[in-house]
Amino acid sequence: MTSFKTPARQKRESLLDKVLAPLTQAEREALRMAFISGISKSDIEALLDDVGLSNLVKYQNNDINGRITLLGPGGQPITPADLGWDIPNIVTAPTLVSAPSFSLAPQVGVPLSVTEAVFGGGAATVSTKILLDDAEIVGAGLSYTPITSDAGKTMKVRQTATNSAGYVTTTSAGAVVQAASSLPVPTNNLFSVLGDSRTQSATGDFPATGTINASGYIAWALQAMGYKAYASGNFGIGGSYMIPNNNATYSIRPRLPAVLADPASVVVFLCGVNDTSTPIETLIPEYTYCFQQITAAGKILVVCNELPKTGISEAERTAQLARKAWLESPACAAISPLIVQLDTFAPMLKSGTTCDFKDGYAPDNLHPATLGNSVLGATIGAKLAQLFAAQTAYYNAPTGADDYNSSTNPTGCLIPNYMMTGTAGTATGVNGQVATGWSFATGNAGGVTVDCSKGVDADGYDCQIIHVYGTPTAGSKTLAFQSLNQTAGNMGYIGSGDYIRSIARVKVDAGAVGFRGFGIGAKLQGNNGASVNKTKYNFAGTSSEWPSDLPFDAVCVSQRNDVYADWATMTSRGITALLNLAFTGGAPVDFTVRVSRFGVKK
Repeated sequence: MTSFKTPARQKRESLLDKVLAPLTQAEREALRMAFISGISKSDIEALLDDVGLSNLVKYQNNDINGRITLLGPGGQPITPADLGWDIPNIVTAPTLVSAPSFSLAPQVGVPLSVTEAVFGGGAATVSTKILLDDAEIVGAGLSYTPITSDAGKTMKVRQTATNSAGYVTTTSAGAVVQAASSLPVPTNNLFSVLGDSRTQSATGDFPATGTINASGYIAWALQAMGYKAYASGNFGIGGSYMIPNNNATYSIRPRLPAVLADPASVVVFLCGVNDTSTPIETLIPEYTYCFQQITAAGKILVVCNELPKTGISEAERTAQLARKAWLESPACAAISPLIVQLDTFAPMLKSGTTCDFKDGYAPDNLHPATLGNSVLGATIGAKLAQLFAAQTAYYNAPTGADDYNSSTNPTGCLIPNYMMTGTAGTATGVNGQVATGWSFATGNAGGVTVDCSKGVDADGYDCQIIHVYGTPTAGSKTLAFQSLNQTAGNMGYIGSGDYIRSIARVKVDAGAVGFRGFGIGAKLQGNNGASVNKTKYNFAGTSSEWPSDLPFDAVCVSQRNDVYADWATMTSRGITALLNLAFTGGAPVDFTVRVSRFGVKK
C-alpha cells in the first residue's frame, strides 16, 4: 500500500484534518466505500464538492478493479491507511455470470439434474429454492426428487448468492415436470455399444486400453449422463452390416456371444447404414433375431433409429429412411419390453432435407466428426441418464484440501495438490507458471510456444491455463501435463480388485485453431519383483479435430483403470494423473485449455 508522501507527520495530520474535518460520519463512510467499490467519477466529485474539498482532493480512477485513488495537494496518493481506515479484505458484491438450468427435464421419481448458476464478484454463500408453479417447495434443494403430484406443473430453480457487500438472485427457465418413466431399470451401471465404424471409432483398442476418443460419441454420452454409468465394451466393427454371411468380421450376428458375455446391463445399438439399398423387408428378420437374443439375456437394448447420410442415391436414401421408420416403429418395440427406442436421426438432420447431415457434422458424409458426435453423444447420454437415474455419479471433482484419500476418506484423491494451487511446478520447454507438484513438457511438439499461467475457474478454484500457439513441425503432436509421480502414502489404500480413474474440470476456449482434442488419464506403474515394470494408462476424450466454434467446459472422468492383481507386493509403485493435448503439425495452431480440480480417485 502506498504510504503518504508528506515528509512531516504534522503536515500529514494537518492535511487529514482538512480532508476529514468537514465530513459527517455518513460522508466519511461514503468516501470509505468509494475506495472499495469504485463509484462513478461524477458521484465522488459531487461528494467532494458538497463538503468543499474539490480543490484539495482530486479523483483518479486507474485501478483495474474500478476502485478509486484520491490525490491530496501536490498529487500525493491518499490511501485508506492514510485516512485511518483498516480494510484487510475488500469485499465486492456477487454478480451473475449465468443462470441455473435443468440439465434434464424434471421427472417424477428422478432426482433433479441441474446445472447450477455461476456467480462472479466476491466469495458468497449460495442458497437454492425449488419453485413449483412459482411457489416455493419448502425444504427442497438441488437433490429434490419430484413426486407424483408435481407432474404437469412448471418447475424452476432459484439461486441467490449473498455476502456482506450485497446479493444477486437468478431463476432458471421453467420446465414442465414429466410423469414417472416406464423405462426398464438396469441391473448395474454398465453399458456397451454395438454397431459399425461410427461406433468403433468411439474408442481405441477397447476394453484393453480403455481409451475413449472425442471423435466418437461415448465420451460425450458419458458427460451428458453425468458419469452415472461407464462403458464396459465396444463391439463396433467398421463395415458391419445386418445381412449375415460367412464372414464373421463384418456381420453383427457372430458378435452376439461376446455382447451377451459382457457384464453390461444396457446395450446401445446403431447399425444398418452399410446395408445401403437392401430392402427393409430383407433386414427385419435379422434385426429381430439380434434384438431377441440381446433382450432374452435380460439386457436393455437402446435402439437408435439410424443417422442421416449425405450425397447418396435415391435408392439408398429410400432404404435408409425405411430402416429409420422400422427402427422407430411399434413393430420394433413389440419385440421385447426391454427395447428402448431413441431418435438419433432428427438431431443430426439438416433442415430442409430428408437425409443430409447438418453442416459440419460429418465431413465425409457418413461418419460424425467431433461436432456431430457431441450432439449424437448428448442425445444418447440423455436417454442413458434416464435409464441410470437411480445410480449416483461414480466420481465428483474434488472441492478442497479435505478431499485427500485417507483411512476415513477411502474415495478421496490419491495424488497431492489436486486443487492445482501454487506455482512451484516443473516447466520444461514452456513459459510461465505451473501448479506446485505438477510438470509440463513440450515432448515432440517442436515449433510451438506454450505459455502457462494460473487463474481461477468459474467456481473460483485454482486453474492451470495452457496457451499453445505457433506452427509445429509436421506429424501428430502431443503435449503432456501431469502430476509428479505419487510413490508413497496413498499406495496402500488401493489393492487387487480396486480400480482408479482421473477426474478434472477441463475448459477449451472457443476459437481453437489446429486443436485435435485432449485426454485425461490415470497411470499405474510398479515392479512385480521379477524385474518387470508394469505401466497402465487409461484415457478419456482425445484424438479428434476440434471445431473452433465448439467451446467446452465440463467435469471429465477417465475410464476405469484396474489395479494390478499383485499390486500389494510390487515395489516402486506409482500413481500419476495425466492430461494430453493433441494437435496436428504442419499448420498453425492456437488454442487455450484450462484445467482445475484434477485428481485420481479409487
